[in-house]
Amino acid sequence: MNIQSLCLSHKLRLLFICLMLWSLGPASAATFYVLRHAEKQTGDDPALTEQGQQRAQRLANLLSNADIQAIYSSHYQRTRQTAEPIAEIKKLPITQYDPKALNQFAQKLLSENKNAVIIGHSNTTPQLVRMLSQQPIPDMDEKTYDLIYQVVTFSEIAGQQSVVNVLSSQD
Repeated sequence: MNIQSLCLSHKLRLLFICLMLWSLGPASAATFYVLRHAEKQTGDDPALTEQGQQRAQRLANLLSNADIQAIYSSHYQRTRQTAEPIAEIKKLPITQYDPKALNQFAQKLLSENKNAVIIGHSNTTPQLVRMLSQQPIPDMDEKTYDLIYQVVTFSEIAGQQSVVNVLSSQD
């Protein structure tokens, strides 16, 4: 199955879920786009490579029609540079979060109930997705830059529920 078919399959699943939620009546829902920063140079606090800058722009274009209400990034240069094109298109500020306090950050995201983009790292991105979704998510290796986790959470009578779609920012 190619990436386009996979993305279409995820979009159809998300549409089905949204229709189910709509039929249930009022419920609170939020969508989180959680991803790792784009390709980086080497060093202590490296900037993005040319390839990383191109990926950051592709991400911004990919998310341009999404209803984004907040953008979060760790304080590192590579995460901020990945978030900047999205922030420019959406005309939103980039809010910094502490990647060492993920549990508190996840609780804040869930309580605010805003659609958000969160730029993290190879070790924090899967952790945060697990915290937001309560679903098993595999760890991410150091060479993976193209995954976007779309976490849709919603409240219903039985409590908090979530769906995770894995999208790609590849060419």
